[in-house]
Amino acid sequence: AARGLPRHQRPGPPGRGDARRHRRLRPGHDHRPLGLGLPAALRRRGRTRARERRPGASRRSHDGRGAGRGRAARDGGGWVAARMEVTFRPLVGSDWPAVAEIYRQGIESGNATFETEVPDWESWDAARLPDCRIVAELDGEVVGYAGLSPVSSRCVYGGVCEVMIYIAASARGRGVGGKLLRYLVAGTEALGVWTLQAGIFPENKASIRIFEKAGFKILGTHERLGRFHDGRWRDVVMMERRSDVVGVD
Repeated sequence: AARGLPRHQRPGPPGRGDARRHRRLRPGHDHRPLGLGLPAALRRRGRTRARERRPGASRRSHDGRGAGRGRAARDGGGWVAARMEVTFRPLVGSDWPAVAEIYRQGIESGNATFETEVPDWESWDAARLPDCRIVAELDGEVVGYAGLSPVSSRCVYGGVCEVMIYIAASARGRGVGGKLLRYLVAGTEALGVWTLQAGIFPENKASIRIFEKAGFKILGTHERLGRFHDGRWRDVVMMERRSDVVGVD
């Protein structure tokens, strides 16, 4: 029977490994390479796990923290945590240089305000309520601020305020605006404010989304409400948030 086999399958003198080779070639056994007899899904799972064990496939960032807890972002020659702790504190006069720079960036964006120049501290201070002046900080740097303006001098509207919030260009898209706005809302409710209003250019879709997530609703659009410095008439979306804590009696 051995003569009918191909030369490479004929039994030879016993030696190391021969027994295993002969077992693989016994009649009735599956002689396909290891793994081909497995279902396709199991083979793919094995290949996926092997890739996950390769160098560089780890889900941990270079600073040792899991990728699920804080994504890492490339910064120059190294890696830094993309998420940083945002802190809030009252805005004081010494913050004005940083606040003025953030306001200047808002003016340059073309979609934040009708104003064309940054006011001085005295003018800004006189036009804002003394309460709920807040700055947001990342790693000790002021990256945003918020404040309130009265909508009327009549006491009947004493609990209605207009919101202003500005975020530094370097901190946009990092969740600072939403956190600052929610912090501001909580502060106003503690003071007894029952309605907050905001006017936003319709082109500023990111700000509109942030306000909506904080509970503001779109009331409508003032069409061609004001003329921009370049001669264009601009629409303004009016948004409002009515507290469900204050003034519910």
